[in-house]
Parts: sequence; C-alpha cells; structure tokens
Amino acid sequence: MDESKVLPAKGMMDPMEYVCPMHPEELSNLPGLCPICGMALILKSNSKMNETKFTCPMHPEVVLDHSGNCPNCGMTLIPINS
Repeated sequence: MDESKVLPAKGMMDPMEYVCPMHPEELSNLPGLCPICGMALILKSNSKMNETKFTCPMHPEVVLDHSGNCPNCGMTLIPINS
C-alpha cells in the first residue's frame, strides 16, 4: 500500500493535502516530490475553503489569491484548488 496516500479515519481532522502543480491527480498527505515529474508538491488548501489559489508551474513556491502571471518568469498562473 502506498503510505503517501493514506488518509485518516472518518471523523478525524481533515489531513493536509499536497498536490503537484503539473499533475493535480497526484495527491499526498505528506510533502515531497511528484512521482511523475519530480516537481515539489505544494500544499493544497483545506477543502472547506472556497477560495481558489494560483501557482506557477515552474515556481510552485509562488502562490497568489488571483490569476495572472508569475512574478518570477511571467508564465500564466494555474489554479491549485477546485
């Protein structure tokens, strides 16, 4: 069993969830690297929050509360929560 995808029992506090900016299907409850592309997983905001955050595919440390372009490289920011 892949321990990085183990979630706590029902009724426990929601786990912190990390996601790959390039592969949003890759989720983990621990920080680390994406097994597909090797990019750093970034913290996905709590599912109870309706606020969408945006990040740069090349600079996952850039997280903004609005769409636009990355201040580091100019790439279009992508949403990180659904």
